This record gives sequence, structure tokens and C-alpha cells, in this order.
Amino acid sequence: MDSEQSNLKDVGQRIFEIRKKSGLNQKEFAALLNISTGTISELEAGNGKPSFEVLSNLSLKHNIDLHWLFHGTGDMYKKNIDEIINESFVPGERIPLLDKFIRYFRGSELVRFYMLASFREILMKNEAMIERELKNKNAGKGADKHDTKK
Repeated sequence: MDSEQSNLKDVGQRIFEIRKKSGLNQKEFAALLNISTGTISELEAGNGKPSFEVLSNLSLKHNIDLHWLFHGTGDMYKKNIDEIINESFVPGERIPLLDKFIRYFRGSELVRFYMLASFREILMKNEAMIERELKNKNAGKGADKHDTKK
């Protein structure tokens, strides 16, 4: 078995695990992912690659961390932004680090250049995915609170 097939088997096993933890049968799970029962069966068996739509639905509808899905490490479920921020800092470090970032960003043209260049690169590579994610999140919340066109 080559490494890609082995990886597909692992991903399939994790998709099976997600479905079981969700308490759904294949038909119900497939409907939530907008795919056929046959496709979910093939994915769980490791006989197919999940499409972008399936990955997006797993991430958005089931809060699945895609790093966990592909690699099997870390937590199955994504953390919210507050959890990520809180885990990223040693107690007492958060405010000084953010203050330092703001001071450097305001005072250094070099920092601004590199931050914006990095952001531009990330955006160029991921803009369509980011837009879909934001659209799906906003659709789930109903009307946008910041909409001033009323």
C-alpha cells in the first residue's frame, strides 16, 4: 500500500469516527455533507479523496479541525478564537506582547511591510476559501448586524 492510499485510509477512519461521534448513520451524515450514501461509504473505507465541499462542510457544520482530519494529531474539534488566543500566551504575557506588536507596527516601516506582505500572500492563496467561510458563518447568523443598507 503506497503512502497516499494509507493516508486516505487514515482520513477515512477519522471521517467514520466523526460520524459515529455525531450519532448519525451513513444516510443522515451524507445528507448533512451534501453527498450520496455511496460516497460517504467510499470515503470511510479510504477509497476516495474528500472534495473541497466535504472538507468545508466537516469544518463548518461539524467544527472539525482539518489538521486533525488529515494528520490525526491535535484535537478533533476546532477551538474558538478566544481559546486559541488564550492558549497562545503565557499568563501575563498577552497584553505586553500585543502592546509590543502595536508599537512595532506603528513605528517600523519594515514591520508594516512584512506584515502586509505576509497577509497579502495568505490572502492570495486562500481568499476564495476565506470568503466562503465568512459567507457560511454569516448565513448561519441571519442578517449581518453591521449591515448599514437598511
